[in-house]
Amino acid sequence: MSKFLDGSLQSLLLKVVKKRNPSLLRLAKSILKGHYNSSDKAILCQLINEEFCEHGVDQHFEPTQFGCELERLLDCVNRLHIRREKNETVENLVFTSYTNY
Repeated sequence: MSKFLDGSLQSLLLKVVKKRNPSLLRLAKSILKGHYNSSDKAILCQLINEEFCEHGVDQHFEPTQFGCELERLLDCVNRLHIRREKNETVENLVFTSYTNY
């Protein structure tokens, strides 16, 4: 289903979205299929971050096992976000370069 998330992280993403904002499940599934934009990924990152802050740390503010899984999920989604932004920037530069000739 997803090129950037393994099965366990896909399940975790859907679990977090379903718990925090079920109306965004369709968005999460779309992203897992590779259909996304920067604002979509930012929304998911926000949900994951909120879940981490509320349920991913112990009383000493150290990540729990669940928190470590959320961190891994957030890293993957952020990498996708950064990769897409870099590609969009390169595409804009190439387009601008060719249109200036």
